[in-house]
Amino acid sequence: MTAAELKTFVKKSLRIVSNAFDDEIDALIEAGQKDITQATDAAFDINDPVQCNAVAVYVQAFFGYGDEKAAHRYKDMLQSIGLRKIKQVEQP
Repeated sequence: MTAAELKTFVKKSLRIVSNAFDDEIDALIEAGQKDITQATDAAFDINDPVQCNAVAVYVQAFFGYGDEKAAHRYKDMLQSIGLRKIKQVEQP
């Protein structure tokens, strides 16, 4: 997936078709990617559909006035992603 495709995916998840909110969406996408990187101690993988979906949920959680349910889903997803990274490291 490219950065442009990720942005399109995120905007679809928000049900937004205009470009009016692109600056806010771009900033949130970047913040979501950094948050995933910090949580997993690994670089964000734009080709990982789980991580891209987590970015979309992150943006849903913090876009505009935010979405409490999306924030909880994101925290759960982030924990799951982190646990997968730990399991990959532990395997011989």
